[in-house]
Amino acid sequence: MSLGVRYHVGAGGRAANLKVEPQIQPIFPLFYSYYDKHPAGTTSIKNTGTGPIQDVKVSFFVKQFMDQPKLTWTCKELARGESKTFDVFALFRDNIFGVTEATKVAGEISVTYRYFGSDVTGSYPVTVMVNNRNGMTWDDTCKAAAFITSNDMNVRSFAARAVPDARSRGTAAINATFRAAMALFTAMRIQGIAYIPDPKTFASKLEDKEAVDYLQFPAQTLETRAGDCDDLSILYATLLESAGIETAFITVPGHIYVAFNLDLDPRSAAAVFVNGADLITREDETWMPVEITRVRDGFLKAWQTGAQEWRSASASQNAAFIPVHSAWEKFCPANTGEIIKVNISPPDSERVYGAYAAELQAFWTAAFQPRVSKLQDDLKVQKSDSRLLNKLGVLYARFGKYDEARQQFQMIVASSGEVPAALINLGNIAYVKGDNQAALDYFTRALKRSSNNSFALQGIAMAGYELGDTNAVQSALAQLKRSDPDAAERLASLDAGSGGKGRAASAEKEVSSWNEE
Repeated sequence: MSLGVRYHVGAGGRAANLKVEPQIQPIFPLFYSYYDKHPAGTTSIKNTGTGPIQDVKVSFFVKQFMDQPKLTWTCKELARGESKTFDVFALFRDNIFGVTEATKVAGEISVTYRYFGSDVTGSYPVTVMVNNRNGMTWDDTCKAAAFITSNDMNVRSFAARAVPDARSRGTAAINATFRAAMALFTAMRIQGIAYIPDPKTFASKLEDKEAVDYLQFPAQTLETRAGDCDDLSILYATLLESAGIETAFITVPGHIYVAFNLDLDPRSAAAVFVNGADLITREDETWMPVEITRVRDGFLKAWQTGAQEWRSASASQNAAFIPVHSAWEKFCPANTGEIIKVNISPPDSERVYGAYAAELQAFWTAAFQPRVSKLQDDLKVQKSDSRLLNKLGVLYARFGKYDEARQQFQMIVASSGEVPAALINLGNIAYVKGDNQAALDYFTRALKRSSNNSFALQGIAMAGYELGDTNAVQSALAQLKRSDPDAAERLASLDAGSGGKGRAASAEKEVSSWNEE
């Protein structure tokens, strides 16, 4: 709290006796827009004069960082001897984000009112402490989301070296989200980014809610190539968000790390990943936890460690899951713009891709190859078993080995006829390969053998949309609404126009609904 000399204007030199006590909390530049709707402090006002004051208006102003005073409280009348305490708000300019060292600046509480028929203005100086732009307290973990500056061109440029190749080159394993997340993690490792613990642990920061912590912005971490758990978590989350991947913070006792939304429903995720306990299921979404401090140990190790930490802390009810997009509703991401100047040389894209491809192959060897080998052994005993062939084909397909997958499905059709599951999966392969007419034909054949088959109807809607066949789309969606309303709702956007006729096949066209029956 800081009080100073006050002055009054108006009323012919006559003014009410007011006791005004402002208490402005330390201001954090990172949240400069936050204070427009949330308190920057409080002020108490007491009328110690001989009569009431009317039409009271109280404003707060910091000339150095505000364009104009912010009206913060009004009152029709404050009676003699009456006191009120109220919140103070502020609409700061973004130039406050240039503060790199904690500093004190002059502020002012202004009170206007009518007193015995005259207008009076009183001014009450207050000293305002402005922290450095990297400062934050951990009284609310959601605040860290403001550091996730996914539109920063330094971050976007770094991500652009890794994501396109992972999405378009090599094996189309799992889905584009999984591959991009793995590639971004690998890019951080190739860049030489290292985990360096703070002398003061994250746990101690959480215990002292008023202690000011120094957090690096993503571009700063890319430049220094080092940071503690919160710095690395912010960087990885920012890279993911810049690639369009939804993220969340996970806090466990004494630690913070990251999870990302896999864009797979729990049923599809369970079919892909051997151990469902390595994932986090929330409502109808599947998230993958990644212990970013293990950046030097590779993506798979970081994922396994993050999953173990989540399981352990969840079992004791000591884990918190904080979606970044929800946190942004309260703490908007900072607009660093041209303010933070860094010099970053992203790693060579071919080197990143090579390391990423090796990591992906390790994932195949650990998670897929044992299941493939088991099915192959079973088929030696039960030759041409359509159920086993279909399971093997789906395993290949989920890892993007479409040629191997097609062979299994074609063997089913050759030996067992028009089996709907095999036809649907052949249609899926044609669809992701961009042969939309062949895909539509396969899905239509499957529907003839299995009326109201949800997989077949979804395939017809998607392939029909790509071909610009409005009738096929509308007919399939109408039938889906009756037999599988949830699927119809997911694909409702396809019924919005003439479709994608003539559009080039997309490298990111994917299918999650492989028929495993």
